[in-house]
Amino acid sequence: MEFESKSIGVIIMENQNKLSEKEKDEFVEELNLTPEKIKEDMEKMKGVEGFPIGDDEDILELSNPPYYTAYPNPYIKKFIEKYGKPYNAETDDYKCEPFLGNESHGRTDSVYNIHFYHTKVPPQAISTYIKHYSEKDDLILDFFAGSGMTGVAALRHNRVPICIDLSPFATFIQTNNLKEINLNKFKEFSNVIYDKVYAEYSYLYQISENDTTQRNFTVWSEVQICKFCNKDYLFYKANVVGKEIECPHCNIRIKINQLKCKIDSEGKGIFEPVEIHYIEKNKREVLDINNYEEKIKKEIKNLTIPFWHPINKIISGFNTQQPMRSHGFKTVSDFFTKRNLLVIAAFFHKIRTYDIEEEYKHKLIYALTASMMRLTVLNRYMPSHNRHVGPLSGTLYVPKLYAEINPFKNFKEKIDSILKADFDYKANKYFVSTQSATKLSNIQDNSIDYIFVDPPFGDNLMYSELNFLWESWIKVFTNNEKEAIVNKVQNKTEQEYYDLMLYSLQEGYRVIKPNRWITLEFHNSRASIWRIIQESLVKAGFIIGQVLTLDKQKGTTKQLSYAGSVKNDLVINAYKPSEEFRNVFLKKAGLNMEREFILMHLDKLPIEPNVERTQQMLYSKLLAQYIQNGFEVRMDASEFYGLLKNNFIERDGFWFNSNQISEYEKRIKLSKTIKKFDISQTILWINDEKSAIIWLANFLRTPKTYSEIQQEYFPKISQTDDTMPDLKQILEENFVTEDGKYRLPSINEKKEREDVRNKRLIKEFNEILQEAKSGKKIKEVRKEALLYGLMELYNKRDVDQIKILGSKLDKKIIESDDEIYAIIDWAMTKED
Repeated sequence: MEFESKSIGVIIMENQNKLSEKEKDEFVEELNLTPEKIKEDMEKMKGVEGFPIGDDEDILELSNPPYYTAYPNPYIKKFIEKYGKPYNAETDDYKCEPFLGNESHGRTDSVYNIHFYHTKVPPQAISTYIKHYSEKDDLILDFFAGSGMTGVAALRHNRVPICIDLSPFATFIQTNNLKEINLNKFKEFSNVIYDKVYAEYSYLYQISENDTTQRNFTVWSEVQICKFCNKDYLFYKANVVGKEIECPHCNIRIKINQLKCKIDSEGKGIFEPVEIHYIEKNKREVLDINNYEEKIKKEIKNLTIPFWHPINKIISGFNTQQPMRSHGFKTVSDFFTKRNLLVIAAFFHKIRTYDIEEEYKHKLIYALTASMMRLTVLNRYMPSHNRHVGPLSGTLYVPKLYAEINPFKNFKEKIDSILKADFDYKANKYFVSTQSATKLSNIQDNSIDYIFVDPPFGDNLMYSELNFLWESWIKVFTNNEKEAIVNKVQNKTEQEYYDLMLYSLQEGYRVIKPNRWITLEFHNSRASIWRIIQESLVKAGFIIGQVLTLDKQKGTTKQLSYAGSVKNDLVINAYKPSEEFRNVFLKKAGLNMEREFILMHLDKLPIEPNVERTQQMLYSKLLAQYIQNGFEVRMDASEFYGLLKNNFIERDGFWFNSNQISEYEKRIKLSKTIKKFDISQTILWINDEKSAIIWLANFLRTPKTYSEIQQEYFPKISQTDDTMPDLKQILEENFVTEDGKYRLPSINEKKEREDVRNKRLIKEFNEILQEAKSGKKIKEVRKEALLYGLMELYNKRDVDQIKILGSKLDKKIIESDDEIYAIIDWAMTKED
């Protein structure tokens, strides 16, 4: 399609001219976006990290400035200058506790369900956080925005979303999820497009020569070659026995994972149609392949597709190599049957050449691509369910049976879902930008009011590879140099992933206003990836206020006392320290700032029983803040607990500022009148000695017998890599027996027990150190002993011995504990 340089600018100006004076967009008017100005502005952004790959005309054709650009958006900064709420440290009175309530994660939202995209978070869930952490007209940022659900939630609550993603197809979905259009006009245009293509090609999907009933889908079967008799057969007709199939020729059983697809003269896997599915009188019907289908198959084979369609070669990648190896795929076209490829190309041609406004063309392409993955040969057919179930999530796996969907039915369904969707937003301003999160140069310092992100999950998904099919149709591709993933083909290890996440979160820290919150929702079953996320947040400068696990089935959250095995979604709430504290803290290198740090942190926590208010967790936060900044930690645990006693107030094992205690007592009293309250039930699991002590300290607010403790304690224990002492030893080292029951120790009793416990810990640590010096790899350890000794070495600045331990400790031990990780990481970065 030849590009007309004036099209975008002219459309913007024409749209403005059609509006009444009251309706005109003041921001757009001020920008005066002529075609020349838009091209000039785009040229200036080409040095920004993540600028997409594609011809200028295709990138501009996809864009709708100023609110959406398929390149780094140059207009965000100007909007913030005009409409943002400037940060002023002297007058800023923002105050907010971390969100702890339950949240809805239902997947019934009408906008959420229109377009498939990887790992979406429902907007209802994000809405809860946006309402809690921000106010009307606030700027909400998501720099891993995906399909833009953060933007949807923000618009529904009168906020201004800024959605950023590296993928141009992701940002294309975002803007179509966020932009309101005239639905009557959209319906009219979609009917015209549909009718034109249907009139030309609907015959390809008839069920027979004389019956124009449209099929729902056609089932295709892989043609196999038996490795024993070398004869070919249809997988569809083979007898499946467990995880094996029986060759219909020689009757020898072959494991399914060892089956071999027959290859044609071009080196591609061969499939044959085997069933036609359609609906008649509201009843599902199935036809065997008939003469009409064979006729259509021959016609299609000899047909030259008269419209543009992507024929670019498949990029080399982790996911893309699978169909290349298994079925000889070489180009994007290989992912489609020729019939579906023809009709999709016809739809794209009619849309792109139709004389309508660009925003309606975009919406029609959005509808066409909404289920495009189901229009590919990746769409699995399940005989046991008699239906298709879509591609295998997060892969480009080619199934042995696939369903070729009728694209006319698919397109019509998506048009209907758009017409029924809730695009009635309270706010109408939003910004979408295609760029890397590692450099947000188009956003000012201290200008964003709240950040919600659902970042890439390490090596779970290869976004640029999975989006390659979509992006081939829009002709603009992800510049994956800064894609934050773990990918062998891209030579990205966990270290590269860590670096990219750190750069992104540092940018988030720079642009968010002091005292404000970032919420990071995350899922990955590997503790090392979770560690990278948490460590990146802390190194970027954020202070973690709360970590919750999210139960998507029940819509409930629980406090996470400590990070071990991460099987659920995690919700991390962290904040940027106040500017005043940050300036003084850095200037003094943390000297005598321990009290001020805890004062600030307690002020950020909810005034209720909360695991973050325990002395152990507060000390962890202090250590992390000091070590990450390279400042000397001048207090051991005992000295820190003394600081708490002298400056703060303890209730029920939790610490409070003096101005919080009356509110806490009022809330806890109310809690007990409403229901029996037990903080020990809010701690999700016991997975090491530290979390065991925290749990016991709260459980023993009322003295208990050993059998009572045992009964509640053991069900709480989850899988652990900590060589924990048995329950009896933990109780003896940390608590007191009286009248046959265990209770919390008094101040003097606590000191006595600490002295005895510390002697045991240092003895055990010396044994660990000697084991490391002997060259033995250490796979099991009592982590409290290890941490105690590491702190001793850290206080002496004994880098060499810490490095010895770091080189011999199993990686899982280091990654499972904040303080252990921080100290070893500190030493490893020191030069010899």
